[in-house]
Amino acid sequence: MKGWLKRWGLYRLIPAVILLLALLFSMLGAQMYREVAALRSAPQDNVQWTLAQVEIELLTLLDTLRAAQDAGKADPRRLAELRKRFDIFYSRNRTIARSQGFQDLRTIEQFSTALGAVRQTLDDQLPLIDGDDPALFTGLPDLEEQFQAIRPTTRQLSLIGIRKFAELSDKRRHDFGLLVFQTAGVGLVLIVALIFALAVLYRQRQIAQASSAKVRESRSRFANTVNVSLDAIIVADGNGTILDFNPAAEKTFGYSHARAVGADMADLIVPPTLHAAHKEGMRRYLQSGKSKLVGKGRFELDAMHANGSIFPVEMSIGATAGENGEPILIAYVRDISKRKRIEVELTNARDKALAADKAKSQFLAVMSHEMRTPLNAVMATLDLLDRTELKPRQRDFLQTAITSGEILQHHIDDVLDLTRIEAGAIDLQAERFDIRDLIAEVERSTQLAADKKGDAVSVQIDLDETQICLDRNRLRQILLNLVSNAIKFTDDGTIDIIAASHADTDDRRVLTFEVKDTGIGIAPEDLGRIFGDFVTLDPSYQRKAEGYGLGLAICRRIAAAMGGKITVRSERGVGSSFLVTLPEAEETQTTEERRPESTSAAVPSGVSLRVLMVEDNETNRFVARAMLEEEGCTVVEAVDGEEGVAKAQEERFDLILMDISMPRLDGIEAARMIRSGSGASKAVPIICLTAHAMSETRDALHEAGVTDCLIKPLRRKNLQHVLSMVLKHDRAQEHDGDPETDILIDPVLLNELATLMPPERLNRSFGRFIEEVGSLRAQFETLCESRDSQAALKHAHHLTGSSGMFGAVALTEAFRHFQDLAAAGDMASILELLDDVDALGQETIAAFETEGWAARRPVPTEAS
Repeated sequence: MKGWLKRWGLYRLIPAVILLLALLFSMLGAQMYREVAALRSAPQDNVQWTLAQVEIELLTLLDTLRAAQDAGKADPRRLAELRKRFDIFYSRNRTIARSQGFQDLRTIEQFSTALGAVRQTLDDQLPLIDGDDPALFTGLPDLEEQFQAIRPTTRQLSLIGIRKFAELSDKRRHDFGLLVFQTAGVGLVLIVALIFALAVLYRQRQIAQASSAKVRESRSRFANTVNVSLDAIIVADGNGTILDFNPAAEKTFGYSHARAVGADMADLIVPPTLHAAHKEGMRRYLQSGKSKLVGKGRFELDAMHANGSIFPVEMSIGATAGENGEPILIAYVRDISKRKRIEVELTNARDKALAADKAKSQFLAVMSHEMRTPLNAVMATLDLLDRTELKPRQRDFLQTAITSGEILQHHIDDVLDLTRIEAGAIDLQAERFDIRDLIAEVERSTQLAADKKGDAVSVQIDLDETQICLDRNRLRQILLNLVSNAIKFTDDGTIDIIAASHADTDDRRVLTFEVKDTGIGIAPEDLGRIFGDFVTLDPSYQRKAEGYGLGLAICRRIAAAMGGKITVRSERGVGSSFLVTLPEAEETQTTEERRPESTSAAVPSGVSLRVLMVEDNETNRFVARAMLEEEGCTVVEAVDGEEGVAKAQEERFDLILMDISMPRLDGIEAARMIRSGSGASKAVPIICLTAHAMSETRDALHEAGVTDCLIKPLRRKNLQHVLSMVLKHDRAQEHDGDPETDILIDPVLLNELATLMPPERLNRSFGRFIEEVGSLRAQFETLCESRDSQAALKHAHHLTGSSGMFGAVALTEAFRHFQDLAAAGDMASILELLDDVDALGQETIAAFETEGWAARRPVPTEAS
């Protein structure tokens, strides 16, 4: 009922309905009272009596008239009595004719006619009645006759009146009965309304009692919550006067409940330094209702203890309205002194950890220098020994020493690589290459180890387009590590290398590389930790295979830096499967810009380069000088950066080999001074030789003018590559100085390529390149006709890389120009230049034949 009443708003209507019913009942009661009073007065009885009296008065008049006649003479006394009776009868008729009580009767035609006839008769007899006695006596017979004549008429008046008043009495009784019924009905409705109102009031009383009980229960719960709360709760009014102070607040601030309640909050818990800000905030809140703290969530500030000490608290303030509408503030306060102490301890621990990490990085950098510096001398000396005449047993010893040195170098590189990745200093260079070539390198590099273990390595490439864009060196590092691990833990089994791809949600190609083996597998409990640093599995693994637990950790970090991941599935006794998922990157390095890091190319005989060797370590200078002289170079030494700058200013060298870490002036600053000066060797290549594998970044080296950087230990094959690069640089400068000379191919680069690549793969790649050059006209004509500039750009880019790889210098520049035109959408210009470029392609093919590369061209078959 409560919900229904609320829904229709009848709570407000009940008093109005009761008041209206009471008013109506009062009005009906008053009407009933008037009707009863009217009945009590009975005016209709007087009217009926008057009508009946008229007839009686007429009979009395006739009796008096006969008595006067019986006297036989004009008896004055009897005639006077006759006149009196006539006057009475006349007065009765006059009353009926004029009285308001007979108004309804006079509206009746018969009554009005009869009354008029009687009055006419009476008016006609007035002269006789008012005459002298003798005349009256004489006229008595005629007068009797006239009065006898109106007797029926008088009787008719009485009958009509009786009938009329009977009707009026019936109507009055009916109306009175209806009034009584209406009054009773209204009274009944009023009683029902009063009963309903009483029921509503009773229900309201129950609701009020229930609400009061809930309020008491809620108040009790709130009080209990406040009292048992672990946080201090302070309730205050708008003036800052404390209204409630829970036990936690007593413990936090040191005041009792009795002491705190009624006191000013500012005096008790606000530090003196914050009094002004507190009062200003309270004033602003009371005036505008706006506050920087009320309803703003948790915040931290200082509070004051009863003993005067200041301590940090975390506080949240809410507001509500009191009974008189004034604001009531509820503050939840938590002592965070312990938390702050812990934060300070954590901060100190973090600082110590950062300092330790920095010390670790510094230690590794120092160890890099300290370990690589002697290793440089050892490896360089071993390389020099390798070129001497040795007995077979001595050469075996030498190869063992070289292998051990390379393993040591690999260990150092891994540790420093891990440190570099953790520092976010990994440098990724995305380039486009053929994944088949890379996997073939990995397969060839691990073939010897696989043969020793009796393992068969198979390759499966499920790619429609084998040209991919990734950091080639980093991908090779990952695959080499995974394949090497698979070989370590597989005896007389199989290792599968599977390359595939799919498209992600952004329609970007995602490459997957899976390395599967049939080895001993990995225990389920070890799967979650194999990618950890320095993690090796149980001792049986350690006895079975060498390793120090960094390879997978480094691979995982490299994959993450490339935007991918490595996952593993394994079953003990069945084998393992490592899946590398990498999104294809955007190219940051073109094919012709790449330089093999570990390739060797013999320096042509009869060529002597002048090399400035700037190195502070005497041993390193000795072995480097010996290696350079073995290659036919003339070496000039400088013991520090200042001496190196001075000699570079005085004399032109073909190459400057410079250590980075040197006293007085380091190698980077020395290179910057050489480049910024005007000395004789300002423009010659500067190669930095350093033991610091993770110090200066490539951008910093290039900014200083360094051409390239070699990491110690210096190996003969790396040195040969640098010298070949210098020769190519010098030849290019010679041709640049002679505009009439048009370089078609670079024979030095061809020699490097022949040394670097296996013959079978080289022949296959070169044959594919010659076919592409031979069909370039048809390809570009089709693209120009379809005006597909994007496809033309892609094809020109591919040909630019292929030409650069095989040293087709002029053709590379032509295809690079095609790239620019296709990027601008200028297909017409490509079509105009197509004849010249096609002719240049044929000249380039002829130049390859002149260099003796004709045998590498593909031999057509009958099917072709």
